[in-house]
Amino acid sequence: MSTTALPSQSEDSPAWYGEVVRRAGLAENSSVRGAMVIKPYGYAIWEAIQRELDDRIKATGQRRRGPKAPTTRGRATSSSTTASSSATGSTPPGIRTAFA
Repeated sequence: MSTTALPSQSEDSPAWYGEVVRRAGLAENSSVRGAMVIKPYGYAIWEAIQRELDDRIKATGQRRRGPKAPTTRGRATSSSTTASSSATGSTPPGIRTAFA
């Protein structure tokens, strides 16, 4: 266990939260900068919190709304264009890929 003092919650809430999570063993740092790996029991706690919040929201009569679906830029393609381009390996017009 760490003997250093926790950051002040009122002064630096993100640092305080991250340190509490690390010390509780719920997550650990990732090799990806700014990311953490959530351990199974940490994820189980997160799911329980989500369920509780969902139940409380539903009890008020509200519906849960997610973010809007992303839209593609450019013109829409028909399913026949998509199917034919899949067979040839090319990308339909108006669709960008990570490798293009």
